[in-house]
Amino acid sequence: MKNLYKIQLIFCCFILLLGFSYSAGAQLQYSGGAGGGYASTSIGAGMHVTPADSLPTPTFGATVYPNPLSVNDVFKAKFTGVNDGETVSVVVSNLIGSRLFADDLEVSSETTINLPHERFSKGIYLITFTYKTSRITRRFSYMN
Repeated sequence: MKNLYKIQLIFCCFILLLGFSYSAGAQLQYSGGAGGGYASTSIGAGMHVTPADSLPTPTFGATVYPNPLSVNDVFKAKFTGVNDGETVSVVVSNLIGSRLFADDLEVSSETTINLPHERFSKGIYLITFTYKTSRITRRFSYMN
């Protein structure tokens, strides 16, 4: 009996350290911390949470590589929040806003962007991806 009490005490201290509150009705509530902006979620006895319940929906994002880019490199992009086969608009411009390249790409797991290398000189460029109502801009360097 004494060991059970110690285990319960250790468990309660551990839960309190994690930011959860424990009540006698087997309820766990996450408080979210100061400024966390999290909603409280009660998990009672007999309830379960599936991974799909707590996974955030993916938002549109893009990663371009290699960076810096040189003449012999193949410029590629990886997207998040977009299904394979969907279309993303691409615009490449220099830092003063001159549009150097525009195209619509069909997204795959690793999308190749065929840039006209003759339009680029050594410098920094902006590539903007537009998908539905989302727009994201990335910076890349070009080296001869």
